[in-house]
Amino acid sequence: MDGNQNGSSLEVIYDQIEEICDELDAEIISAEKLLNFVQYLKAVWNETFSNILLHPWTEPKKLTNFLRIIVAFKHNYASEERHTLLEVFDKILKSDLLKTIIAENISIMAEIKMKDRIRAKLFHYLIEILLFGYENHLTKMDDYESDVHKIISALKFKDVFLEMTKEKFAQLEKIYIDLQNLESQKAKKKAKVPFRNRIFTGNKGLPPENYRFLSLIPSPEELKINFQPYLRSAKIDEPYFDSEHYLDVHFRLLREDLISPLRSGIEEIKTGKTRMHLYKSVKFLELALHLPSGEYIHYVKIHVCSFLYIQ
Repeated sequence: MDGNQNGSSLEVIYDQIEEICDELDAEIISAEKLLNFVQYLKAVWNETFSNILLHPWTEPKKLTNFLRIIVAFKHNYASEERHTLLEVFDKILKSDLLKTIIAENISIMAEIKMKDRIRAKLFHYLIEILLFGYENHLTKMDDYESDVHKIISALKFKDVFLEMTKEKFAQLEKIYIDLQNLESQKAKKKAKVPFRNRIFTGNKGLPPENYRFLSLIPSPEELKINFQPYLRSAKIDEPYFDSEHYLDVHFRLLREDLISPLRSGIEEIKTGKTRMHLYKSVKFLELALHLPSGEYIHYVKIHVCSFLYIQ
């Protein structure tokens, strides 16, 4: 579409938005009309459309009315329309629309001396959309951390602007604080974990047998908890002697990575540190390819016995 077509298309869209907002004010809007408009948005929404929408609509009122309809659909959708709801919110959150609204309006909200009801409504609907994104774990929400920080810090003590959205603002603030605490806990745990990769030196001397003769299936002896496998550390700062040296080192390390959890798991079961479900009658039905992942899935029939737990 060229510039003139963009402008005319947007005017048509905004005429529909104003009509819907008038019906919302009069409380005569139908759920079907909201659904049709949202489905139209879902069909035409892309990054280009998002940018076209934003730049001509610099005045807060048009943006406010647009977000109002999105939020209205959230409050009026039927259960079978939930996928449409999630898809539309996901498209909005992935676009630059909300980020640009925040960047261009937050300072005005923070500094203005008189009430700005339009922008107060704008941020009310914007906060509702952010809350929905967090509550439904939509993608790209991590990208809004700095934007939420701007909202919280700029509007925290601006009660005059937040009369209609105090409850939603408090919810957003709590989510933000919880996320900050979670990040702090993760950082502390990460700091406590020692870096062990370079501490492991491995066994010295030549291997006891050729790695090519090692079975992929561990022997009963190898599954004992006190078994010490022959392992050599991978080279980091110096080269391997030859390709056989490289293959021997990495094959043994990879094999031990697979056996070690089995060894420790068996020990935990033997010592009663863990509990395990025991199914005595298991029948493999078929092996099927899962197309989305490209992985094979084993379908089994399990006869659940009366005694499920063993120690």
